[in-house]
Amino acid sequence: MVLGAARIQPVMTEGITSSFATKIHVLALVLLAAFVVGFLSVGCSKPFRERDSKSNNGFKSPTLTASGSTDGPVWVQVGEKAVRASFYSNRLGGKSEIMRRNATVGAYGALIRNAIDYKRDNPGAKVEIRFAVYKMDLDLFIGRLAGSDEYDCWSNRSSECLDSERLALSLTRAAQEGISVKLIWQNPGVDDGLEEFFKRTSDMENLQRRRVYWLLGNTKGQQHNKFMLVSHYRDDDLDFKDTVYVSTANTDYIDFSNTGLLIDNNTGLYLAYLRYFEKIFDSAHKFNDPKLNRESFWGQVRTGSDPHDSEPTPFADYCHDNNNLNYSDGVFSAYFYPIPQHIGKDCWDIDFNPVARHVEEMIDSSWTDSWVDNTVKINMFHWRLYEGGFAWTLLSKLQNEFTPRYISVVTARDRRDALCGELCSWVDDSSETHMEFAFGRRIHAKDYLFEIENGRNSKYFVITGSANAKSDAFNSKANNQLVVCETGETRPIYDRYVEFFDGLRR
Repeated sequence: MVLGAARIQPVMTEGITSSFATKIHVLALVLLAAFVVGFLSVGCSKPFRERDSKSNNGFKSPTLTASGSTDGPVWVQVGEKAVRASFYSNRLGGKSEIMRRNATVGAYGALIRNAIDYKRDNPGAKVEIRFAVYKMDLDLFIGRLAGSDEYDCWSNRSSECLDSERLALSLTRAAQEGISVKLIWQNPGVDDGLEEFFKRTSDMENLQRRRVYWLLGNTKGQQHNKFMLVSHYRDDDLDFKDTVYVSTANTDYIDFSNTGLLIDNNTGLYLAYLRYFEKIFDSAHKFNDPKLNRESFWGQVRTGSDPHDSEPTPFADYCHDNNNLNYSDGVFSAYFYPIPQHIGKDCWDIDFNPVARHVEEMIDSSWTDSWVDNTVKINMFHWRLYEGGFAWTLLSKLQNEFTPRYISVVTARDRRDALCGELCSWVDDSSETHMEFAFGRRIHAKDYLFEIENGRNSKYFVITGSANAKSDAFNSKANNQLVVCETGETRPIYDRYVEFFDGLRR
């Protein structure tokens, strides 16, 4: 099953009595229950086994396609619910190929179109789309590649791109269909016509959009997130709800390699992202002063209140002071920034920074259990190295406190001149640490892959999202990180990220 695939309409047979139909329905539920019991374990909670691609149940086993997205999802048991996870990445290749196909960006358009499908079949349902992105291009088109059902063709320059439509227009079309749409974007500097485009939709009550105006919006005041929330959508004639799509990709024609993870049917995760979104939306341009707007956002995240406004703020009870803004269900976790510390303070915080948390966990395990084999892989666009900063602390701990250990870093080749000397200086052949740095083409991801393996209770972590390896990514910007924890012998999500990471080094 592929996000954005053509819908398969069911064939109804006339003359079936309601009684007989009811029996068929009950039988189907019994068979489904029996099937669920047989699912295997993946992740930190007992998950669902991937369904066989040769069966008639509509799901395929997860295998990477040429574009890096999955043919089929991974099903995970989180509490009492079945949660679906799908991995996306853009295909590696020349610039023209990347511009023609990009599953990470295509997923944004596919979710919108599939939400419209659901709304048309359920006109009375309350369907919502929430989209937060740092950069957005008015001329971004998303469509299908000829011969494919997957929406990952995102350039109007190719004649092979079918059914293409501007992403901005897809959002307005969703609002016209009765879907509640809220959009946040920043586009520091020149906006290239996006604001002017949305001014024409000012009379659409279902479409609310705000361009973020914060102090230092091109550096420490960035609304840097890249995530989309969809309350309901239809895919392959199946309905999904409470969907979170977290990507490292903006939508402004950047031809870099990115990753994305789509999580369906996880209500807790969805609500956590929704609460954070509303805090950004409320403070986007609340005042005429960008400094006050940024401080309003910081206050809402850290204390739940706006220091410049006595009126209640959205979801005021959810904030870092109450220790409930972030989210975890044992498999999926979400961290929202900035952390409680202010600019200039150390952001290596194991309570509010998952990179710090899991690095410290790996360090502890490596010194207390000689059988542990730890691995760290980092796929990172932007590093900022200065003594005492986040990246400096991270590399120092990996180099000096981590044993036995293997550390591999891939970063953007575009930044090689600035970074090679600094990063490679951390490699010490006399150390027990094997630390290597490689420079791949057009890397824009922000992924950390941690493996703590001892043969008994091994853990595998993926940390992805919008935060680069910089202190201000955690202590001043609007960023998020999604964490996936898998245990045991099967770790399909982790393995997908590793496969993509290893492909960058070839």
